[in-house]
Amino acid sequence: MMEIAVWLAGRRPPAPPDLGAAVTDGLTGKRGGAGRAPGPSGLGDVLLGCARERLDAARARPGRIRQSAFDLLVADALITYACEAALESKDPETALWEVLDAGVPR
Repeated sequence: MMEIAVWLAGRRPPAPPDLGAAVTDGLTGKRGGAGRAPGPSGLGDVLLGCARERLDAARARPGRIRQSAFDLLVADALITYACEAALESKDPETALWEVLDAGVPR
């Protein structure tokens, strides 16, 4: 499986600098915690796991807090990247359903 940082660097158009750095930091462990590598389930699971962490961080600071809003933007970017990764998989339809099921179980 391709290294996550390399895969992210190949996305076009690139994310705005602050957002891209926050996504990369969350995936590489710079935001606290160990670095991540895709396991047998793949890149989408890693991206969705990081998105859940950012959503939890935003929910931990309710109200109109700038960092919470930024955490929501990062989570959105991670979910979007998970969808992109699904589209690049061998079975895009199944992979996209897995992304949806991770957020909203059927």
